[in-house]
Amino acid sequence: MMTSTPTAAAVNPCGLRGLAFVELATPDPEAIHRLLLAFGFSRTMHHVERSVDLYEQGRIRLLLNRTPASAAAWAAVRS
Repeated sequence: MMTSTPTAAAVNPCGLRGLAFVELATPDPEAIHRLLLAFGFSRTMHHVERSVDLYEQGRIRLLLNRTPASAAAWAAVRS
């Protein structure tokens, strides 16, 4: 039986070299805050004008968007 090795385009069709961050939104941002802290993340920044926090762990960066009327919150409710 022959197996084929997937091409680079099949494994990574967009050709991404990495992600800068991931944005999270939820109807209950405090629950995500507690979860991230429990996973060992640190809240390292809070946006001056928006309800967005940055959490980091090593090279991993997550944004927690706490804005209730944001597009991210709308998507979180719709999923």
